[in-house]
Amino acid sequence: MDIPIEVDLLKEKLGDKVIEYGSIKPKRIYVKIDKSIVKDAVNMLVSQGYTHISTITGLDTGRGLEVLYHLDRMGSLITVRVDIPYDNPKLPSITDIIPGAVLYEGEVRDLFGVSFEGNPYPKPIVLPDGWPEGFHPLRKVYKVDDVKKIIIEHEVGAPQIEVEEGRGAVYIPIGPQHPALKEPIGLRFVVEGEYIVKVKARIGYNHRGIEKAMENQTYIQNLILTERICGICSVAHTQCYVLAVESALDLDIPERARYIRVVMNELNRIHSHMLWMGVAGHEVGFDTVLMYTWRDREYVLDILEAISGNRVTYSINVIGGVRRDIPDDLKDRIIKTMDYVEGRAKLYMDLLSRDPSFTRRTVGVGKASTVDALTLCAVGPTARAFKVRKDIRKDDPYEAYGEIPFEMVVVDNCDVAGTFIVRAKEILESAGIVRYALEHMPSGDYRVKAPRRVPQVEAIARIEAPRGELVHYLKGSGGEQLERYKVRTPTLANIPFVAKMLEGCNVADIPIVFAAIDPCMACEDRMEFIDESKGLVWTWSLEDLRAYRKLREKGSISKPIEYIDRFGGGLNVV
Repeated sequence: MDIPIEVDLLKEKLGDKVIEYGSIKPKRIYVKIDKSIVKDAVNMLVSQGYTHISTITGLDTGRGLEVLYHLDRMGSLITVRVDIPYDNPKLPSITDIIPGAVLYEGEVRDLFGVSFEGNPYPKPIVLPDGWPEGFHPLRKVYKVDDVKKIIIEHEVGAPQIEVEEGRGAVYIPIGPQHPALKEPIGLRFVVEGEYIVKVKARIGYNHRGIEKAMENQTYIQNLILTERICGICSVAHTQCYVLAVESALDLDIPERARYIRVVMNELNRIHSHMLWMGVAGHEVGFDTVLMYTWRDREYVLDILEAISGNRVTYSINVIGGVRRDIPDDLKDRIIKTMDYVEGRAKLYMDLLSRDPSFTRRTVGVGKASTVDALTLCAVGPTARAFKVRKDIRKDDPYEAYGEIPFEMVVVDNCDVAGTFIVRAKEILESAGIVRYALEHMPSGDYRVKAPRRVPQVEAIARIEAPRGELVHYLKGSGGEQLERYKVRTPTLANIPFVAKMLEGCNVADIPIVFAAIDPCMACEDRMEFIDESKGLVWTWSLEDLRAYRKLREKGSISKPIEYIDRFGGGLNVV
């Protein structure tokens, strides 16, 4: 095997500290190094153009822990692997080299117990308040039942926002519940007068433990679970999942299936962008945009339902292809809908660019530089609105994207207005992609039979979801259940950058600037207790939790289920 140039350089400069290297697939390089040269290796790779970190993955190998840094250069992904022992799980932070790694390091620290020395945010990222120190749920020694027990016994509560006073600064906490936030996140602002000086974000209000749950399901069951990571991007998550599994299986799927997946992905992108434009218009009091875009979005949802049978969770992607074909008699209807959508997208751009009240709220608001977007590793329409040329469909083509002509939409507005322009123009491009895919749809099968067992291999899949680069990592166990699965969503990637966008803004601009990244955080601030005997998930509000604690302190109640039986626990979902 030829040594990749990047690895050859590392070996030349760092010697025997480079332990192993190889290539999993084209554009998928890995190199294993000694932990003592982590920063040196990352520095050298950054100098070679690997300036974007897609994510950091933690692994429990049974012999110790392993940390995987996934670095990207225009579609070429290099994974730097580092072994660390259980008894001394420490690594230097790389945030001084790539600031965008801050939340990725924090996530691995919370879930695996790896200490990244020098990370600027040492507090929990995804674990809730009250979580016992030293209990890292993705370590193999802990089972799902252990995690449930910890939640109940330690009365784990919702994450709290840091609130500080004094030192001449004014601190404003916003969230997790606030009229300006459609989903729960804790934001703490340091302000001077009406202007924001600094921002800190607290996430994890509805961390559902999906990665842990996936270790206990079969590959087919995980397809259903993956689709429910996000309702708006459901097709994107299943597409990334099946690509990872098919890569691990070295399975070729029919060309017709690849084209159908592209059609579904682009229809999903159109409806997601329309939904976002409506919500963003609402955030600045321009509800006409909300009414227009959400009405037009219904036509796209009707098409998605006609193809898949569902409006939200389409269940179209399966390992080996797609579940349903697109019949010829539906193609004309889809193309006519795309013609309509293109006309409406042009109307949105004209309307939004000429309305003075809208431009005053978006042009020049949320300003940041292209360098900021690059160093903080922004992704998707957010990055492209700040003149970052990054789109996985172009940089690292998957499915049929390498065969379909379209333009990457990049603008140099570098503000909130730019995010509107990018998404409106991407609706036009997506409509063109759908039309081309339908007109050049290959004939033949749309699904092949796939093995139920996946060998002990690793696979990384990336796609361009509506919000940006989506990363899935898979490690097979050699059976019907996987050993490790990792998901990094675009919102997590964009949070450090939106904090930068908010600096210098007026307090009144917080809703629209935060909305500019199209955040997808969670459903609501809640806790979940699982009553397996009844097959119910009981959702508690903070009021329920406080009432339960008071009754327990009085000795009236000893277990959460007693409170549920006597007083209920909010909504229940079968």
